[in-house]
Amino acid sequence: ADLLVDGRGFDPEFTNALSVVERLTGKDWEYAVVDAAPAYGRRLTRFRRHLLFVQPDLFVIYDDVATSAPALFAYRLRWGGWLKRWRPTV
Repeated sequence: ADLLVDGRGFDPEFTNALSVVERLTGKDWEYAVVDAAPAYGRRLTRFRRHLLFVQPDLFVIYDDVATSAPALFAYRLRWGGWLKRWRPTV
């Protein structure tokens, strides 16, 4: 998932500046927090992406984002294969 800020995504020149802030693992899950603000230059004052993977097939992304001025946010979702629709059971 790409975060768009005022219609623009991250700057590929700065993606090597990303850093893992926290990482936890359990028997059936993995969790990580990445500081992605450097990839957006001065457009963001904070961007912490929280990632949770629960085996075998649940993936959750939560973004904590802040700016110093009003901005329009959007997500660009991509996938390269088969997508299954989840239907809750009652």
